[in-house]
Amino acid sequence: GGMQVRGVDCLPLKRYRSRLLKRTVDIVGALVRLALAVPLTVIFGALVYWESPGPILYRQMRQGRNGRLFYILKIRSMRVNAEASGQAQWAQPNDERRLSIGAFMRKWNIDEVPQFWNVLRGEMSLVGPRPERPELIMRFKTKIPHYQARHKYQPGMTGWAQVNGWRGN
Repeated sequence: GGMQVRGVDCLPLKRYRSRLLKRTVDIVGALVRLALAVPLTVIFGALVYWESPGPILYRQMRQGRNGRLFYILKIRSMRVNAEASGQAQWAQPNDERRLSIGAFMRKWNIDEVPQFWNVLRGEMSLVGPRPERPELIMRFKTKIPHYQARHKYQPGMTGWAQVNGWRGN
C-alpha cells in the first residue's frame, strides 16, 4: 500500500565484512577480466582509430557514491567532439555521431571494457547502480522518486536495471 517495509539503510552492505567481500570480488574479477580484455581493447581500439583518427579511450565525468565525481573510461564509440555543443545527451538509435564500429561495440558492451580499470581504482564496483552524468542527475532527482538513494552505494558496471533491459533513456 505504498508503505516502506525495508529501507536502503538496512541492506547487508552496511556490514564491514560484506563490504570487504564485495571489494575482494571486485578486485579479483576486474584483474581477471582486464587480463582477458587487453587483446579485445587493442583490436577494437585499432578499428576505432582506423575509422576516426583521434583518442581511442574516452573519459566522461560521472557521479558515484555520495556524489563523488570521477571519470569513467570507455573505448570511444562516437566521432571526436560528438558533444561539441556542450549539451549532455544520450545516444539515439542510428545516431549520426556514432562510428560504424561503435554501433557494434555498444550493442555488445565492448566499449565498456576499460571500466574494469575504474573498478580496480575503487570508483566503481562490478555490480551496482550505473553511474550517471552529473548534469543528467540534476534532471532525474526531481522527476524520479527516490532517485538519490542510488548514490548511497558504489556504482557498478552492471546492475538490476541493465539485467532487466533498462538502458539509456
